[in-house]
Amino acid sequence: MIDTIRKQLGERASLLDYKATGVAASMLHLPGPDFVDRVFVPSDRPSAVLRNLSWMFGTGRLANTGYLSILPVDQGIEHSGAASFSPNPEYFDPVNIVKLAHEGGCNAVASTLGVLGAVAREYAHRIPFIVKLNHNELLTYPATYDETVFASVKQAFEMGAVGVGATIKSMLEHKLNPNDVLEAFKNHPTVAPLVRDGEQKEYSAHLIPDGGYKKLSKMSGDHVMVVGDAAGFVNATLFHEGTNLAMETGKLAGETAVEAFKKKDYSAVSLSLFDTKIKNSFPMKDLKQFKNTGETLEHSPKMFEKYPVLFGDLVSELFTVDGEPKWNKEKRLIGKLLTSENPFSLLKTMMDMRRVII
Repeated sequence: MIDTIRKQLGERASLLDYKATGVAASMLHLPGPDFVDRVFVPSDRPSAVLRNLSWMFGTGRLANTGYLSILPVDQGIEHSGAASFSPNPEYFDPVNIVKLAHEGGCNAVASTLGVLGAVAREYAHRIPFIVKLNHNELLTYPATYDETVFASVKQAFEMGAVGVGATIKSMLEHKLNPNDVLEAFKNHPTVAPLVRDGEQKEYSAHLIPDGGYKKLSKMSGDHVMVVGDAAGFVNATLFHEGTNLAMETGKLAGETAVEAFKKKDYSAVSLSLFDTKIKNSFPMKDLKQFKNTGETLEHSPKMFEKYPVLFGDLVSELFTVDGEPKWNKEKRLIGKLLTSENPFSLLKTMMDMRRVII
């Protein structure tokens, strides 16, 4: 493989021989077949935790490589099933979510207690489960979009899950300190007996920035270029994408590094070429195009509640063969929309949708 890469790089193959001097390679804990034994076993993690880690790292297409690929699906709960699964209604069935992760060779599947619990007896012994403890409740009207705890650690444990997780967006909206939330979690009647007399060793978390175009960081400086989600290149609007943006910005950073290497100049002025490349790249253009999407959708709950249902009804009616002309069905559904929506409200929604797309 390395010979193939050298051949593709041609004259620039010497870049592969670069040796970093800031941090010795021996100090890095790199992924590998012995990752759990080398990194986690010497720690004070309980045997049950080590067993679960070994199971995750030893499952799926990436088994025993030291890398993880986890399928997370909570969209049917967070944004209503109609909004999330109308293009693929078979994924209303929880078994298809878990089957996708299992047959796709993922190391684990992360979802809600309801989704995983519905298929636990069939799949809990085949693929590691990670239970998401909280998600939006959509029972109140108007919708509150407030994260609510829907599961407990005890329930996840009894199901046979290897871990739990939670989203923290609402914590930020309510100005809650993550440490305070963690303390409240540890003091919960279900959790407290499990951690009594325990000693805190470390925190572990990973945040994904979804500020979009308006929150992008500085891209370059002396001896540094920032790419991927570290720079804010996450399109968490309609597309929930980031890997492709990371790959493209990484490629552009690599091209800039090659030019800097030729000139032996790694100053901010030299690396500003990266900013120019980014400015003309599709990641920047995409983020700029959808810069208003998140804010607009957050204040337009009907796009997640009312309109997906109407669209589903339209599709269902149009593709149902019952002898009635499609034009009659279209007129009926348009009439339903116009009678259920104030014209000014409908016009505002159309303007909001324009801001989402353009």
